[in-house]
Amino acid sequence: MELSSRTEPPCSCTLAAHQRFLHSRITLGKWQIYEKSNCKRRSEMRFYVLFIAIIMMPAICAGADLLLRPQPQIIQPSEGDFILTNDCRIVIPKDWPAYIRVSAQELAKALHEVSGVTPEILETDKPDVKKGDITIAQYEWLRNRLNWFDAAPAAINRPDPEEGYNMRIIPEHIYIAGNSERGCFMGIQTLIQIVRQCKKGADGRLVLPGTLIADWPNHNWRTLQIHLAHTGSPYDRGQHVYNPVTPTSTLIRAIKLAAYSKMSGLVVDVESGMTYERQPENITEGITRNEKNKIKEAVDLAKSLGLKMVPKCNSSSGHDGWLIPYSFAIPASESYSEIYMEQLHDAYDEIIEVFRPSHFHVGLDEDVFPDLDGRPLRNTAVHKQVLLSNYEYLRRQGITMEVWCDGITQLQKEASDVPRDVIVHPWYYGGSDFTPAREYVEQGFRILCSPWSCWHVENDQFYSIYAASMKSDKVLGMAGTFWYTVPGDDTDYRRCLVKAAMAFWSPLKASDYPNDKEYWAPEYEGLPLDPLAAAKPKVIPDAERTKLIGMVTSETGNAFACEAAREKLVSAGTAVLPALLEEMAKNPKSVSPWAEGTARRIVREPVGDKGIMISALEKAAGTSDALRALALEMLGRAGDVEFLSRQDASDPDVCRAMGVSRDKRFAQALLKTASTNGNGQIEALKALGRLNALNELLSLKDAWKAFNAAAKERYAQSLAMQASENAVPVLGELSSDTEWKVRFRAAVGLGATKSPAAKPYILKLLDDKNPAVFKTALYWSTDTLILKPEEYFPKLVARLKPEEDVEIVKPILHTMLLMWMPGVGQPLAKHEDPRKRLNYEKLTVWKDKNLIDALNKMYSYKDSRLAMDAMDLMIKIGQPLNAQAILKGLNTFKIEDKQFFAERMRAQRVKGLEPVFKELWKINDRLLHIFILQYCGLVVNPETFEMAYNWLPEIPKEDDVLREVAVGALAAHVTKLNETARRAIPIILDYYDKVGWEARASFDNALCRASGRQPLTGEGELFRDQEAY
Repeated sequence: MELSSRTEPPCSCTLAAHQRFLHSRITLGKWQIYEKSNCKRRSEMRFYVLFIAIIMMPAICAGADLLLRPQPQIIQPSEGDFILTNDCRIVIPKDWPAYIRVSAQELAKALHEVSGVTPEILETDKPDVKKGDITIAQYEWLRNRLNWFDAAPAAINRPDPEEGYNMRIIPEHIYIAGNSERGCFMGIQTLIQIVRQCKKGADGRLVLPGTLIADWPNHNWRTLQIHLAHTGSPYDRGQHVYNPVTPTSTLIRAIKLAAYSKMSGLVVDVESGMTYERQPENITEGITRNEKNKIKEAVDLAKSLGLKMVPKCNSSSGHDGWLIPYSFAIPASESYSEIYMEQLHDAYDEIIEVFRPSHFHVGLDEDVFPDLDGRPLRNTAVHKQVLLSNYEYLRRQGITMEVWCDGITQLQKEASDVPRDVIVHPWYYGGSDFTPAREYVEQGFRILCSPWSCWHVENDQFYSIYAASMKSDKVLGMAGTFWYTVPGDDTDYRRCLVKAAMAFWSPLKASDYPNDKEYWAPEYEGLPLDPLAAAKPKVIPDAERTKLIGMVTSETGNAFACEAAREKLVSAGTAVLPALLEEMAKNPKSVSPWAEGTARRIVREPVGDKGIMISALEKAAGTSDALRALALEMLGRAGDVEFLSRQDASDPDVCRAMGVSRDKRFAQALLKTASTNGNGQIEALKALGRLNALNELLSLKDAWKAFNAAAKERYAQSLAMQASENAVPVLGELSSDTEWKVRFRAAVGLGATKSPAAKPYILKLLDDKNPAVFKTALYWSTDTLILKPEEYFPKLVARLKPEEDVEIVKPILHTMLLMWMPGVGQPLAKHEDPRKRLNYEKLTVWKDKNLIDALNKMYSYKDSRLAMDAMDLMIKIGQPLNAQAILKGLNTFKIEDKQFFAERMRAQRVKGLEPVFKELWKINDRLLHIFILQYCGLVVNPETFEMAYNWLPEIPKEDDVLREVAVGALAAHVTKLNETARRAIPIILDYYDKVGWEARASFDNALCRASGRQPLTGEGELFRDQEAY
């Protein structure tokens, strides 16, 4: 056999290789065990056992020359090689899924590229397999048809998992025998990889090495996250920082590589990476988003390849900046959450239309994300409300909810209220303590273990090994994370995807970053455009079907049983819908969430006869019970225009169905209903918005004043959906309504137009007393370039006064602070157009006397954290520090606020606060003293040295930590051999043996500087670990 040359070393495949593999990492392993703070002994032992497991693993390979990704679980040489002949055929069963046929074509293409021979692909139900053929089928198919078939060669047993397969390369033939169609697909990918590494022999014929393979995944669930866009909190948005978006072309490349690398799917972080048709206000200046139809094409490709695509959209206050302007404008309180949840779920609805998923990741990590004032953006009560609301919404959509682990831990004792069918992602980004993953399992949750796959392979590898070691059916598998968008070169992402695939499939054989700049994958050309078109419903016996329908309609089983019943019914397709709807109709008062979700999934993913589905829905829509509204809506989504056109358009349920149909032929009927104050008015107004019926909506420009408050709000919302400059005059009038919700919807719509004509209305809304309305206007002022800073700043300054509401003052101060934050408001982001950048540092408004006077008065504001923000802003705009005024304000602070002030000023290394910290030192608070001493070590000048030097004797002898911080501060002042060094060095030497290695490292650097030598680790750096020191 001859192999093509590669720059990449082969995978570890012998005991010696595994030992070499470990030798390069054992230092890291020791450090993770023994230096990780607060490490539990059981975690140390577990990590050590994982190392031993790898060292002792019997690695069996056909040879170190084959580089397979992922490496098969068992691979052995067999006697004799396979020689490709001109009459070779690739034999597969007839009527198999398209992705198997397409993969066989890719195998034939690979054989042709290497050998020049193009094997015929034979799809047959009666195989006449000849010598020299390549046969691919399930075990049972092969066993029933081929006398010579041996399902279990002596050295290789048949794998148990569904995706398991055996491969046999011998002189007479090659076969791939899979436990399932997916198993056969996995085997084909392995064979393509083998073929691509071979060359012709001396006689000009292609030789494939004799090989026996038994392969299966360690985990059924193997995904990696890909970000279409990545945004943080609404306060993390900055001022015109352009976050580049991952294009759908890159997503398609990732999908093909995921299939080739034997992943089970991808988690797609959508957020601001997609255009939302019903929320045109959801815009970010400078970002060009992916169109929905393009993302759908990519998702359909993935589904045609058998991949599971899980959309992710984070509803955490720490990461919901994509849901703008709502994430910024809506206060995080129970009283305002209705609007936030409505808009969130409307965005989810658009994503569900594109993905048609069975699972949805709602994020909810870091939901106590600190605001600029150090307080959480959302409290625990609102967090719980958002989590449970998401769960119920998705359950009624027939979708299983996934959530980050801190979405559960934040609830603490109230976590018991979270339904156990929620799937938890315990994320693990280093260290050795895997135990939290097990704790979620012990609480009854299912988990997907989530390492940060951007790091070295062991981060994926050891977590994967630990996940498998739990041996629990609640451990579903691995879901790796990648925390960057991929706007251009996708090499890093593709490398991480291959690395994660290796660690999740066969972690004991995974290797680190492969040195391969191509990360090739087949094109898989010829797949059906619509994966549902070729899908076949599964047949369920009548008795079982009745039982399953009973479970989802009566909810007699637990959540896991109901979920399993839902999935079985969905797989059976449209044929089960009539019986399901008939059973649902027996309860005229309500619709079971599990039954509703099942019905929605069947309609969303119709497999089978659509006529049966439509007939059943029309029958259900003819009733007068709770099921009618759902049936009508699903008919609208299914596009049954003829049936809906025969219905009463004044009925609110019919109006809603007409709206979701997206058929503009309903616009006139809806306009008639919207013009009257009947029951259907609100739904008709909303439906007109969904149909983008701008002319019909504008025809109500005089009639709306007679509407009730709820109808006015819906009218304003529907006009806002149009994002049209023609709607600005009407939205301007609505923005003066007495109801705040009407003004809020109008404010949203005015900004969505991005029109200069909206400018006077937005300026006027900056005077609004309602926080949501004001913050919407503020958002459009600072993030759309409709207004210039010199136009809106006077309005903001005028509202900075002691008697103003906290919810008004807070966004003003935080918006101004963000303009000065390094990395947020100033530097140009990659791919950003510099011509659109505003240089906030050079704004003349910072010199405005009115602003300076207003900030000085805010030092004594009723909210101490916001008073602190005013002080911070004064520092940032370069105003002279008034220590007495700051101290006067600080005197009203609680001790925890004083601590936060000291910590904040320390972190920012603000100069000139020495008088303030001298006064604060007089307060007997240990944490406050730590922050002050750290400040003395970071702001190096003679005064801070004297402060630390004089305070050291005051520290209690038993407080070793505080003394270490003080001596560390003195060491930071030793820059050369001078009087300061002569005073500090004796103290440093006295404490040298009394402190930990990190402090000693900083002391050593101080001594190096004093002696004129280069610091041991470079100026300002410390050693990464004790061994390096």
